[in-house]
Amino acid sequence: MTTTKLQSHLSPLESLPVHILESISQLLTDRFDRASLLRLALASPALYAPAVATAIHTASYLWQALHLEHDAPFRVAGRQVIRGAREGEIGYLLRPDQPPAIYFGMPNLKVLPPRVEQLPWNVARARSALSPMPRFQRVRVIGPMPPRSLRSLYLADATLGLIPAALSTARHVRCKFDTTASARRQLDALTRSGGFPPMLKTLFVQFQRTIMEESAGIAVFVHLAALTAASHIRRLVIALDDHHISRPDLIADCVANGITELLVHGLPRSLISLKLSGLVEFSVLNRVAKDELDVVAVPWPMTLKSLQFDLGSTAGRGMGALTSRFLANLPVGLTELRLSDILVTDTVVLDRIRASLVPSLTSLTVILAEAFAPLEVALHGLHQLVVAVVAACPALNKLNLVLSHSGIGEPETWAFLMEHTIPLLADLPIKDLGLAGFQLSAEAMSTQFLATIVFTLPQLEALNLSNNRDLRPGLVFFLVRALPSLKRLTLPTFTDSPVSEVVEQLLKINPRLHIEREY
Repeated sequence: MTTTKLQSHLSPLESLPVHILESISQLLTDRFDRASLLRLALASPALYAPAVATAIHTASYLWQALHLEHDAPFRVAGRQVIRGAREGEIGYLLRPDQPPAIYFGMPNLKVLPPRVEQLPWNVARARSALSPMPRFQRVRVIGPMPPRSLRSLYLADATLGLIPAALSTARHVRCKFDTTASARRQLDALTRSGGFPPMLKTLFVQFQRTIMEESAGIAVFVHLAALTAASHIRRLVIALDDHHISRPDLIADCVANGITELLVHGLPRSLISLKLSGLVEFSVLNRVAKDELDVVAVPWPMTLKSLQFDLGSTAGRGMGALTSRFLANLPVGLTELRLSDILVTDTVVLDRIRASLVPSLTSLTVILAEAFAPLEVALHGLHQLVVAVVAACPALNKLNLVLSHSGIGEPETWAFLMEHTIPLLADLPIKDLGLAGFQLSAEAMSTQFLATIVFTLPQLEALNLSNNRDLRPGLVFFLVRALPSLKRLTLPTFTDSPVSEVVEQLLKINPRLHIEREY
């Protein structure tokens, strides 16, 4: 069959040039619609290669460990079956005396995609002919793939053998440091390979609490800082695990000094985004020396756009005081700032935050810690924070305030916010507002508070109402009707109303509304 005849059997989508199909595939990935991307790959052979290549290149760097199942009831001709794969994710299979074999999980089908010369149908007919396999065969693997075809690399003891072949082409690397010995093996292997490659964009490093509980744990931070400082990384994420802590004093010292080492000596000059997360249950209160809470001069890269100190929670365990010491002299081009475990009754921390605000900020998230002081003192601190934001950040269009589980409190508190604090926001071009944990309810004061929000910010396009379990659906319906520009809404888990019914009613009011639910 000639090329002309083959093309006559293709749909308009299949007839597009390969680079256009790759752009469409990338667009699906950018919209976090990987399931549709994989099903697009299975629609026809013309779409298979560009869609699968994009899916592999954009797969997560958290790989799955695969295993062989020798006695699978559905094996074919005695072949071993690879199990443990997840749809749209990369998996690795350990092999004796060899680097791991790399596979990619695809939806399984009873009928394989036909060859081009067997395709006299359009895409719709081809799709209908490809029925899914039973549940126990839903995911199959394709591979093994050559390591150089990967764009993400998952580093643990089991995958160190892939570094020589896969590191140079990697765009995203995830390191899992389970123990000090494991971390040293990974960092030594990276050092022998010349460090992180110039094309690497993202580095995610997960520290298990066992490292931070060892006296030698700080050496891991020092070695990592030396590698990152010499790299061209654009996005750096450090996750600190605190499950089942047995030696909190050692962790406090390691965290304080390790973070300082990374920030002072480990930031690459190309860095655009930095995130530190974890330690949700851990408290540094009374465990960190006073001089370890002094201001630290961090040589912030001028390229930095996003800074997220997402350590701690709303329980007021001191992480906000620890991270606030690094906020001095933030780069003038910073657009996103996220701070966690902030105690607004701590005047030192509050002063550091106010001094750190730069005019270029367009997004600010502050997760407030529960105050152990009188409510009026905490309220004054929150008000002063808003005053500083309004004065220093004229371009701010996203403000996310997350309160502790204690909420706002007495009616006098609501009245103060409505009269003095909320009206200040009218001077900012805010389109995205977060009110998580404000304990909004059916009470009259909550209704008046939300009415004040609508009056002050009628241009809102996104609203986060998570962690407001006592909020009544009727108030949400009022907000959607009163905010015609609203495009995205995050709902709480209602105590007495099924969320599905609320969503159905909201879509009747605004069919274009994108609704998210808290988790």
